[in-house]
Amino acid sequence: MDYNPRKLEEKLDNWMNREEILLIKGPRQSGKTTLLKHLRDKYGGTYVTLEDEDALYSFDKSPKEFIKRFDDNKIYIDEAQYCEKVGKTLKFFYDSYQDKKFVVTGSGSFDVKVEVGKYLVGRGIYFELFPLDFEEFLMWKARDLHKIFIDYKRGLTDFILEQGKIDATPAFGREFMELTEEFILFGGFPAIVKEDDEEIKKQLLKNLVRTYIEKDVFFFFDIRHLEKFRNLLSYMSFNIGSLMEISSISAELDMDYRTIENDISILSQT
Repeated sequence: MDYNPRKLEEKLDNWMNREEILLIKGPRQSGKTTLLKHLRDKYGGTYVTLEDEDALYSFDKSPKEFIKRFDDNKIYIDEAQYCEKVGKTLKFFYDSYQDKKFVVTGSGSFDVKVEVGKYLVGRGIYFELFPLDFEEFLMWKARDLHKIFIDYKRGLTDFILEQGKIDATPAFGREFMELTEEFILFGGFPAIVKEDDEEIKKQLLKNLVRTYIEKDVFFFFDIRHLEKFRNLLSYMSFNIGSLMEISSISAELDMDYRTIENDISILSQT
């Protein structure tokens, strides 16, 4: 399978030969698993996902037995948010197996629910992988346009700093504007960017929202008012860029003020 590069990879490269545990956080389907497997292929080592019940049980109940399964000195652990004791276990690994390097991913609920941070002070380095930004989007969709865009940005910077000349025409042709519209409309989630059919894109987006609500919100935060949470998510999505007051949202959606505050906190953290 072809691998499309992510900008975060360059930052991770600088840390792969250091002892710290690398923790990659990000929203669901932002490309964490693909990046993790790519790092495995690039640097060697073993990949394991805690979405696998057997791996999760071993990791949670018997960390020593879990680590004995791996001869490699680099271990890539995916979906770490499924283990509530992941922070404590990773601390044990770091302190006890200094010959091994750990790269760990978790969804947006990762550090919020399982409190990884308090165990890994001085032991872990955090990174965030978001959906594709516009530069990455162009790199995936049209390499030539991406190069033009980068050159244009560089020229714009020079213009601002040095008052030079800049030619904006090449960067804003028809194809560029069409891709800009696509990015604004559908965003940068990798699976959606790769799909060309608009109806399939829409269905993938709906599925992404449903999975987020059912897995991250319901499972990790035990939110039971899913319909109201979904209404709040829709309301805020339709009002992006607008100034919103919780009291107004409460009246509009018939939701308790404190419930809205809590739900917005969950949205911002996941």
